[in-house]
Amino acid sequence: MKKVLVCDDDKSVLFLMTFVLKGIGWEVSTSEDCNNIIEKVIEHQPSVIIMDNIIPDVGGIMTIQILKKNPVSKDIPAILCTSSINIAALADDAGADFYLWKPVDSKKLELLMNKAYEAFRLKNLLQNSED
Repeated sequence: MKKVLVCDDDKSVLFLMTFVLKGIGWEVSTSEDCNNIIEKVIEHQPSVIIMDNIIPDVGGIMTIQILKKNPVSKDIPAILCTSSINIAALADDAGADFYLWKPVDSKKLELLMNKAYEAFRLKNLLQNSED
């Protein structure tokens, strides 16, 4: 099952992403903050994480850095989502695998989710072949 954890403090963004993602076959979990992110990852077991840049409490960049340093979550593709003009640099600073502009375009979201899920599957295949 394709699972995504969407973290955004804007309820309208969460509603839109949930609607679009469920419509294309994703199981969606949401959070309005990024507190206890590792526990949320353990609980929801996402294949992909979408992280708002400006979100309580530590923000998206630091949260993605935390995710990428933790063995539990380091291989889960992270998408930084923001309306910032320097989105590519922010995503690079965060260590995000992908980035997505706000306002979110549903077709771009779908294409990006397909790329991110494929990256997740490939990492898992490579890990399983090494075991």
